[in-house]
Amino acid sequence: MYPPHQHILFVEDNEDHREVVTFFLTRSGYCVTNAGTSVEALGLAQSEHFGLYLLGDWFPHGKESRLCEQLHRFDPRHPILFYSAAATVSTAQAEADAQRMVATREAAPPNEP
Repeated sequence: MYPPHQHILFVEDNEDHREVVTFFLTRSGYCVTNAGTSVEALGLAQSEHFGLYLLGDWFPHGKESRLCEQLHRFDPRHPILFYSAAATVSTAQAEADAQRMVATREAAPPNEP
């Protein structure tokens, strides 16, 4: 079993992207658990321990910012990163969502272990 800091929950709806990213992370020594939907990700986050949440930037069954908020509420101690395979400039809404999430994270009181 891997230590929690080496266990990554990777949430991505595109199966090809999941396979490629998982291959490289596993090859680098990390344990990776995959989820294809927000619902699946929340279930895994509640049943396993992760040191990092890596989220794709587009989900068909829920907004990524909503999933980020839910994961942070459930596990505020571990980082959440967004992954994107898109070669486009972020939209104003995505930028506003990201700024709001950062502001929320900075305003939250630190959790004591």
